[in-house]
Amino acid sequence: MRLRINSPGGCVFTALSIFDTLKSARERGVYVQAEIMGLAASAASFVMLAADKVIISQNSQVMVHEPSTMLWGKLSELREGIMLVEKVWEKMVGIYTARTGKSAEEFQAAHTHDVYYSAEEAVAAGLADEIGSGMSAPEKPAESADPEPQAPQPVQNKWLESVRSVAARL
Repeated sequence: MRLRINSPGGCVFTALSIFDTLKSARERGVYVQAEIMGLAASAASFVMLAADKVIISQNSQVMVHEPSTMLWGKLSELREGIMLVEKVWEKMVGIYTARTGKSAEEFQAAHTHDVYYSAEEAVAAGLADEIGSGMSAPEKPAESADPEPQAPQPVQNKWLESVRSVAARL
């Protein structure tokens, strides 16, 4: 599956759903290649990390920051809202650190504000695997050599269509 991203981000809960859907696809044997063409910012910057491989084009950027929110209400409601945002940030940090190998403390300290990574910086930080045109065909995992070619098998269309539908929302 090729996931092309040019996104300013969006709803963190939608992004977590897309991330989980892509991880599920990978667990089912689907090879996922993310291609950053322009910008992968905010929520889009961790969706891309669900891919097997992240390719960023030379002139693209990745932007990472703490989640933001707007709160209104009584003091107790504001406290609950802050606790929710902190829980979401912990999940996001877990996704970023699993990919980059940095500690949670190191990652959080570096991203208290918007941090824009050039293509080279994204690769150096472990957010992307390589710089490329982003237009290459997705790599496929090595397949076992069969003596006779197999006829194409029907794809479970409902599941694949749901993955495509979620990915299209990004």
